Amino acid sequence: MTSTLAAVPSLIAGEIPVLKRGRLYSYLTRQQVDLDMEKRVTLGAEATSPLPNATFAALELQYRQNVSEGWYGLTWARRLGSSLGIGVTPELAVRSQHTTASLFAMGEGAGGQQAVLCGPAATSSLLHWRLLDAAPGSTASATR
Repeated sequence: MTSTLAAVPSLIAGEIPVLKRGRLYSYLTRQQVDLDMEKRVTLGAEATSPLPNATFAALELQYRQNVSEGWYGLTWARRLGSSLGIGVTPELAVRSQHTTASLFAMGEGAGGQQAVLCGPAATSSLLHWRLLDAAPGSTASATR
């Protein structure tokens, strides 16, 4: 397993001069994960062998996951007085996730018989869009 730590901007914001008052756009990186794990075992793997009472066995597990989520917003605000204002910021959250897991095992018995077990890679993907609201528990969402 390897890991990398990198600094990336988590918030990008700016002003679009289209309206007379209040206009702001924003993008916020909520989550970004690239996970890649592998495990290979030869010593002590006999219990995972596809053959009973194996004299030799090897096992390989792989797990990969990529997750990213970003929030996109557009703010409108209006000044009501010298120290009072009002604003609205709808946020669209987009989450993308892809996961793959696989298993490969082999073994050899005392009589020379050999067996291989190759589990099909289990893959899942998710693309989820939701509209965020300031009220707790009030989001509208769609998943593909």
